[in-house]
Amino acid sequence: MIITRRELFNLKGHKIVDYHLDNELFDDNIYLRELKNVDARIDISYNPLDELTAHLEISGDMICPCAITLEDVEVPFNISEDTELVFEEKEDAYLVENQLDIKDFILAFILPEVPIKVVKNGKIEYPRGDGWRVMTEETYRRLKDEEIDPRLAKLKEYKFDEEE
Repeated sequence: MIITRRELFNLKGHKIVDYHLDNELFDDNIYLRELKNVDARIDISYNPLDELTAHLEISGDMICPCAITLEDVEVPFNISEDTELVFEEKEDAYLVENQLDIKDFILAFILPEVPIKVVKNGKIEYPRGDGWRVMTEETYRRLKDEEIDPRLAKLKEYKFDEEE
């Protein structure tokens, strides 16, 4: 859905745009695989200072890779944001060139919310291979405490005489 610059200039009062985005795949983003069931409501209006503003309410689900197992993890999100729409470069505002592409506009607010690290809930089967394995910090400390100093390992073989 696209709103032209002319439509924005001729806007009297406000315009509400409802938009649904489903199963948007991201092959080039290592932190986000897919967006599902994204519903957005955008209220575009002129405020008393004669500025074009937009209020966004966006909700949906992100499918992100688990940082440990790389399995898909569903992360729900809700975004409520107010922004100014401008036609010339301005800090803390959304630049509209010739037209406002609603999909790109929504993605501009979703993508900064993507978490960098997601770990799935529940019991995790940590990856392992030949001579290596991923473990929790707690498991590492426990194994390190149980480990015998190699300089003292020979003492385990020593047999004490039981003389009374």
